[in-house]
Order: sequence, then C-alpha cells, then structure tokens
Amino acid sequence: MPKTIIKEFDNTGKLSSGGEVVVFIPGAGTIVKGADANKCVYIPAGSKISDFLSGEDKSVEYASSLNALGLNILYCANTTITANSLDFLLDKNAYKVRFLTSGVLGSYSFAKGEGKAKLTVTSDVAKELNRIAVARMDCVSLIDLTKSATKDVDPSDILAALENLGLQDGSYAATFVDWSGDLPGSFYYLKLVAKLLQGNRRWDSVAGVKRGVGSGYNGPATLKNELSKYDLDTKYQMREGVSFNGFVKVNNVYTLWGDRTLKQNSGLTATSFLSIRLLICDICERAYVAAINNTFESNNDVTWANYKTSISGLLDQAVADYKIAAYNIVKLTPDATATIRCKIRIVPIEPVEDFVIEIQIENSDVNIKG
Repeated sequence: MPKTIIKEFDNTGKLSSGGEVVVFIPGAGTIVKGADANKCVYIPAGSKISDFLSGEDKSVEYASSLNALGLNILYCANTTITANSLDFLLDKNAYKVRFLTSGVLGSYSFAKGEGKAKLTVTSDVAKELNRIAVARMDCVSLIDLTKSATKDVDPSDILAALENLGLQDGSYAATFVDWSGDLPGSFYYLKLVAKLLQGNRRWDSVAGVKRGVGSGYNGPATLKNELSKYDLDTKYQMREGVSFNGFVKVNNVYTLWGDRTLKQNSGLTATSFLSIRLLICDICERAYVAAINNTFESNNDVTWANYKTSISGLLDQAVADYKIAAYNIVKLTPDATATIRCKIRIVPIEPVEDFVIEIQIENSDVNIKG
C-alpha cells in the first residue's frame, strides 16, 4: 500500500522521539449534532454553534468563543480517555489538527498527600493527547491541569508534576498556568492564537507585552497565590528541565509570559520553544500534503520539482517572516523502488528570552553593550 513517512531528526542526525483546528475532549452533558462514527463534528469558523452543540457543559462555551474568533473546531465528545482511545485521530486524511486539548475536562490533577501535590491517574489524558501529537507530527498537545476546588495548588507542585508526567515527547506539548473562572489556561492561549492568525502571523511567539495581552484572563482559580513574573522567570522557566508558561501581571495587566514546550531541557534547543515547534508542525503537514498530491505520478524530475515547489513556498514565507534563517531540500538516494526520499533542513531563529547588558563607566562616558 502507498504510504508517506515523515521523520524528524535532531541536529545530531539521530531520530527524535518522535485552517487551524482545535480538538475538544469535553465533559459529559453536551449534545453533539451530526457527529461521525468517532463522536466528532467539524465546526467551521464563524458557525452558529447551536447547529452543532447544545448543553450546559463549559466546553460548549470554550468551543463557541474560539469559533467566533475565527478558529475551526473539531469537537470530539469522547469523555473517557484511556491509552490508545484516540487512535482515530492518527488518520491525517480524516482529521486536520493543529492543537489537541482536553478542553474543560483537564489533563492532570492533584491529590494532596504529605503536604505535597501528587500526580493522579488522570495524567493518562495528557499522555494520550501527547502520543497522538508525536505520532502525527503536525500538531501540539495543550496540557491543562484540572481546576482545584480548594484553590490550594502551588506552582512548585505543578512543576514537580510536569517533571514526572512521563510524556512521550514533551516538545509536542505545552502547559499554561492557571485557570481563570471556569476555563483553563489553554483557552486563553488559544484566544491569543486566534488574534495572531487574523494578522497572518502564525509563527510568532504568543507571549509578552506585544502579543500576550488581551486574552481575557482575570486571575488564578487554582493557585494558592498569584504567580509573579519574577518567580516564573527564576523558578519555572529555566534552561534545564521542564518549563510551563504562565499568566502574570506586567505593567499591572495580565500577560501570557513564556513560549516554552514541555521538553525536558538540558540547555535550550529549537524545540524548547512552542512557536518553533508549531512551525515544524506546519512543515510536516505541508510535506505530507505535497506527498499525497504527487503519489502515483511518474517517478521523474517533473514530479520531484512539483513536490519540492509545494514545500519551498512555505519555507520561503518562514524566511520572509524571520522565523528561519535558511533552508534546503535535498533529494536522497531511495532505499526502495517506487520511492522518493528527501531531507528538508531548516535553520530556525529562536525567540529572545534574555538580555545580557553590560554598563561600563569610563570617566564621563557611558557605553552600553547588549
């Protein structure tokens, strides 16, 4: 049978672990109209949500709000997530996905014990979402914590839980802390994504004072105390281990701060950053579609040129947007008949996280170097 295989390699040459659609795994109480055999319904951006969903479940509000902002929705009413239960999402021809989220169901929760928050069995949801993202290679999983009824979670507990979550590949996942009201951090992140897409800036970092303000986040609903930018910078977004992104006050306004995946870092690399992971996801998606469009064509230079052109247009746009510095697409010797094999090499441009400034005073002169 014909097949398209895409593999991601890191810079050592070793195989890594390895419109917008949001997938919702809601709680009970939602009536889904026109669902397919997998209990999923596609809701185009700007639709009348009542034509597809009804009920009091908060996931309807989640889906409706983002749909009104211009995001397409794939709403999947699978209220029980276990290992391999989302295998149907591996079919890229049936489902186009860029973000996987459990919506208001939450992905992991905390049980108190010995004064520390402990990860419970609900981490299976996070692992299943991440497994699908890693296998598809064209989407990321947004891992939410479950809302605490007692508002007693410390950020250090969240970090410890993420460190021990055991994801297949954390570079295909991200976490946004905290809930606000009855909606999780992923909701407020995706509201900012929708705004960014309206300006056709799909690979910019959705964070900071330029693009991280205006999500409607109104304060923490799970944390004991409000997360500060200082603590986020100095404790929870380090260059070693796992980091999460948080909503903090900058100039007295809640701002999404951080562009990190859940990669287990030993020094930052390109896939430590969510915006770069999303760029790579888009490249993988384009490579797959280009392959499908050229399958069964004659294996000659014309087909290769058509395939290469389909991908280079996207990469040229990434260069123009200052997201990659350079790229090349090289045709390799195939290891089987009836096969085209190639390598796409990109040089990503990471977002700035730190400024190191030296002020040198010499007599009456002041020189600042950055």
